Amino acid sequence: MLPNQLEKRGVNDTEKLPVYPYRDDALLIWYAIRQWVSDYLISIRYKNDKDVQNDTELQNWAAEVVAYDGAQVYDFGEKDENGNIKILTLDYLINATTLIIFTASAQHAAINFPQKDMMTYAPAVPLAAYQSVCILKGEVTYSHP
Repeated sequence: MLPNQLEKRGVNDTEKLPVYPYRDDALLIWYAIRQWVSDYLISIRYKNDKDVQNDTELQNWAAEVVAYDGAQVYDFGEKDENGNIKILTLDYLINATTLIIFTASAQHAAINFPQKDMMTYAPAVPLAAYQSVCILKGEVTYSHP
């Protein structure tokens, strides 16, 4: 979850780090998404933690997310009294759904879009180099091994 990650990295304190645009912008987006997710989930299905716990399809999905032969996301979910991974609270479901939406949208854009400026010039960041690259007088030539 974004707020937890910022705290873990030590960049959440605005007193110690007053200017950190990624944190400041990302949190605005995070909390906007979280509010929408909360309103949506509560309005369509889940009124309390019991509703979340009784949703067998949701619990099966959570088990698949952490399964060895599934998605293998080991730090996902909450453990029940038997040590099984489940989603036990509405709050966790809201945060997990927010994380998925945030990662697929704002986080993806923040990480990937800036790469274009650097990576459009292929010799600067070759994804694979099978030959040595020589730059002579501003021209790129390739030498054979």
